[in-house]
Amino acid sequence: MKLPSIEFLLNGLFSTVKRFPLALLFTVAATAIGIYLIQTEFKETHIDFYAKILMTCSLGLPLFFALHIIAEKSERRVAAKIVLLSGGIALLSVFYFTTTIGNNMPVKFMYRYGLWNISFHLLVAFSAFSVYENLN
Repeated sequence: MKLPSIEFLLNGLFSTVKRFPLALLFTVAATAIGIYLIQTEFKETHIDFYAKILMTCSLGLPLFFALHIIAEKSERRVAAKIVLLSGGIALLSVFYFTTTIGNNMPVKFMYRYGLWNISFHLLVAFSAFSVYENLN
């Protein structure tokens, strides 16, 4: 079995970053915050702040992946793509600012986060079929 060359891997990396910049940005941010939360000891007051950011960033991956796919499929202008991605940022802002995490995470919050996560993953599943004229 022949391994892919470094050049091939770098070309794939650059094309992925160019195609899905916001999805990768939120993924890297969630990973960095997760590593930070594991590696550091800090006061209880900071846990809520970092947990909210981590959950918001983890929702950003499926959301922006789906929005980039929808924007590619619809072949619209750059302005329409910017409006679509801005709507995604607005959705994540709504999640962040309406989330309250206390010492005991209520079951209601966990259900809410799970529903947001499931809905964004379903959006990913159906985003490839969002534009009907390109099905065949």
